[in-house]
Parts: sequence; C-alpha cells; structure tokens
Amino acid sequence: MKQREYLFLCHGGEKRSQTAVSVGREIAKEKGLDIEMTHGSSDSINKNNQNIEYLARNLNNKYEKIFVMQDDIAKKLESIGIKTEKIYCLNIDDKYERNDPELIKILREKLISIITVEHPAIYSWMDNKYLKSKGLKFPQAMD
Repeated sequence: MKQREYLFLCHGGEKRSQTAVSVGREIAKEKGLDIEMTHGSSDSINKNNQNIEYLARNLNNKYEKIFVMQDDIAKKLESIGIKTEKIYCLNIDDKYERNDPELIKILREKLISIITVEHPAIYSWMDNKYLKSKGLKFPQAMD
C-alpha cells in the first residue's frame, strides 16, 4: 500500500506550515496513523514556471491532502491544475510565529477531524477511542 502523505503550505513555508506539520504528526500519532507530513512555501509555485505541468502532476500524485493556510494559496494551486478535492484551506492569517500557542490551538481544532483513516467506512480502534473520550459515537454503517 502506498504511503499516505500530506503537504502543508503557507507563503514563506517557515511559520504556519512547519507548526502545522508538528501538530499534524502529533494528531496522527494519537490516532495510530502512519502519515508522512511535510511543509513548503507557496511562494515558490509560479504559474509561469516551464515545469508547472510536472509540478502539478507531482503534487496530484504524491499527496493525499494538501493543506493551505489561506484562500489565495488554494486558488493558486487550483490555477495550476491541482485537484480541488485534495486542497483543504485552513483560513489562518499570516500573523503567527512558529509554534505560537494560539496557532497550535487553532491548528489542532481544525486538523483533528480531517486527519483520519483513509476510508470513512474503515476506522481504527484509536479513532473510536478518541470519539468515545469526547462522548461521541462512531457513525454506524448504513444497512
């Protein structure tokens, strides 16, 4: 089975996206998930780049989910051909330093429900354990 990979992008690739990778890895570990996570800068994605088709194909093939911090980054990715179903806009303004406690809290709240098992019908005992700890029940399969 192919290794699951997530990409986190912000403008500079140094503050929000690096913090998001740390938070994402922590959530995945809590849920018993094996997901490779990396960060990058959207500023390096230039529509006039002669290798833009290769870049779009690579991003579409390599990453299961691409998290962006702001809507303009999502639009940039869509404009070069990234599949919209892969893009998750977190709507986090560029006002935080790396590992800012408020940023960590916001990221945790947003990512906890997105970082899940690959197929909703199949879940690990960790997902069920987490939901139970919050007083929730895992949705039952439809008959």
